Amino acid sequence: AHGAAPAATHDGAMGSKTDLSRTGEINPLDRMHIQGVLSVKADVGPKGKKAGPLSRYEKFFVVFRGPVLYLYKDHKHVGDPKKVEKMISTAQGMIDVAHGATKKKGNTVLRLKTFSLAEFLLCAKDHEDTMQWLKVIQRVIGG
Repeated sequence: AHGAAPAATHDGAMGSKTDLSRTGEINPLDRMHIQGVLSVKADVGPKGKKAGPLSRYEKFFVVFRGPVLYLYKDHKHVGDPKKVEKMISTAQGMIDVAHGATKKKGNTVLRLKTFSLAEFLLCAKDHEDTMQWLKVIQRVIGG
């Protein structure tokens, strides 16, 4: 459902291949998962340079699996690697509420800083959904 609340799961849903370690256990990072519609804006490009093509908010259907955000134009394309518009690694990154940044009046915005020094602003449909994204991503990247 395109406008539905984000679906958080811990079970490797969506039929993807699950990464098994040598012990046969599922990698816990691969089990952390949330998906839904987010407005995404590149605030700062890689290496701290000016933001490029995502310099304004665009809506994407986003899947967060492990430490990677997969951005799709539409939920129908999920799972097709050729249809990924952008991949954003959160590994060794930081995410928190972007105080002072707004998408819509009163809506919470998150600031994701990547290891490559790029910064993205993320906003879900409402405060509760945005905070759910924050909680799941923080759990994976540790802060």
